[in-house]
Amino acid sequence: MKQKLRFNVLSIIGIFFILLGLTAIFYNFYLASVDKIFWICYIGMLIIGIGILIKEPLLISSQINLLLIPQALWTFDFLQNILFNQSSFSITSYYFTELSNFWQVISLYHILAMPLALFALYKIKLPKKEKNISLIISLVQISIIFFLTFLLTNQNANVNWIKESIFTNLLFFLNVPYFIKWFLIIIPVIILSHFIITYLFKKQFIKN
Repeated sequence: MKQKLRFNVLSIIGIFFILLGLTAIFYNFYLASVDKIFWICYIGMLIIGIGILIKEPLLISSQINLLLIPQALWTFDFLQNILFNQSSFSITSYYFTELSNFWQVISLYHILAMPLALFALYKIKLPKKEKNISLIISLVQISIIFFLTFLLTNQNANVNWIKESIFTNLLFFLNVPYFIKWFLIIIPVIILSHFIITYLFKKQFIKN
């Protein structure tokens, strides 16, 4: 009975992620905002959903590496806007000024996604021998997404912060091309997320 309940809960979460990703992609097609389908969060939602449904922890953990800290920053900035009418990072201002009511509801997935993904990973379990493979997958994936975004989208749309970001501005003292600053920010973020996951699930790693 417990096994069946666990299966049902994970299946619901997996379907939830896939529906989120597909809704975001098709809605942007509907709005003729095709560039936005390359947002890493939309791609990540789909991959996490597939990973949960086929019970492949590498797919789940590799996307958490990519999304954990960005989603946490989004949530912090959003709650700061709601509670204090302030924004430390200016990454959720668009939520209150540009989005339709429908899209505002959908965008709340930023708050729910990582807790649900971490819960699914906890239940499915990532073997110790595979934890570093997930980091490699994340680094390869983010490189591919960067170059696809650069080649296939209008840079003025700033998808995946391909043109400018408040965080890359922290490296103002480096006189290097923007894409180098982009990777200098995103790679440590991915590695830090990986270490957070490793710490959270270290007892599971010992058992597997």
